[in-house]
Amino acid sequence: MPASQSLQLILGLGAMLLAGAGLAILAERWHVPDIVLFLLLGIVLGPTILNIVRPAVLPALAEGAVLLGAAYLLFEGGRSLDAKELRAGWRGTVILATLGVLVTTGVVGAMAHLAFGLDLGQSLLIGAVLAPTDPAAIVPILAALPVAQRLKALLVSESAANDATGAALAVVLAGGLSIGSGLLTLAWNLILGLAIGGVVGLLLHELEGRLKAPHQSLRTMLALAALITAYAAATLISASGFLAAFIAGLLAGRSHRRLRRQDPVAASFYEYSAGIFGRLVRLTVFTVLGASLVPSVLWRLGLPALLVTLALVVVARPLTVLLLPLDRKGRYRWPELALAAWVRETGVVPGALAALLLAQHAPLAPEVAACVFAAVLVTLLVQAPTTQYLARRLGLLH
Repeated sequence: MPASQSLQLILGLGAMLLAGAGLAILAERWHVPDIVLFLLLGIVLGPTILNIVRPAVLPALAEGAVLLGAAYLLFEGGRSLDAKELRAGWRGTVILATLGVLVTTGVVGAMAHLAFGLDLGQSLLIGAVLAPTDPAAIVPILAALPVAQRLKALLVSESAANDATGAALAVVLAGGLSIGSGLLTLAWNLILGLAIGGVVGLLLHELEGRLKAPHQSLRTMLALAALITAYAAATLISASGFLAAFIAGLLAGRSHRRLRRQDPVAASFYEYSAGIFGRLVRLTVFTVLGASLVPSVLWRLGLPALLVTLALVVVARPLTVLLLPLDRKGRYRWPELALAAWVRETGVVPGALAALLLAQHAPLAPEVAACVFAAVLVTLLVQAPTTQYLARRLGLLH
């Protein structure tokens, strides 16, 4: 790497961290999700304005950082789920993370076809990218809502699971496969990813169970090694690396819950480390995405991207939630379904997929990035702040 590129990388990293820390403080003060400000930061630091962060200079590094960051958040999303709550509502989670993702992909894809004039495969790719919801945004929103715990557990577990299935579907569709062969490939990729993630997660659980008190700080290193192993091993055999990372975290979560009971100090240390990594990942993904955007292109594609986002929020999400009565044991009430239809924030995984497509100079990258940009702004600046008001109007607050 030439010295000038090394200096550019160091300068961009320093500026990103310094500005990101300040924006994180502002996000807490203004009660807005930090990824919105990180996205705008990327645009300011990017080539169009200040030209400090330039993903095109080191595309492989930017691509690797985005992929690993998305895998890490999926791993931690799985690790944070409570096994008892997940078992209680697993049917609803599976429905939303499979059939729900397909419904969202189809509805949003249809609107993308009309709005952008794309062919079917390209349109469905946009739908798959926008299908995942964001646990990083949904968890703090629900934490502040005194609604039924089973509804919280459902929405949190859905947001973690559909990240993996939506990302896997997007990767398959990006390969240009037909719908029939694409679904078969997706099913096989998910099965392999499930198996690899299961093996890695069980191994991590066993390793963490053997750690002695002086070595508890190694948990963070082991977790990073496990998620990298799960993601890389699955990706190398064309399986779903994102699902593998999620399942590995889900199975390893048992040892963390046991640690929380036995050694709260060590558990707090790990959670503190995970919080720092999570913030850095969100900062990296959305700064890279913002730096890869061209404002003139966003302006040109803004109206069709907004139409696609409205189809996502107003049509696709309610139709997805209407699948929940298929889980007869769930017995969800209509007010609960209405709230679930409103809680579907877009976040890190769609942002990572858009940044990845931009880094690869994919033909459809500008349209995908514009739709992700619009979806992040609408869902996080409109839906998220009004969730508590809607829950109150629906009579769901205890």
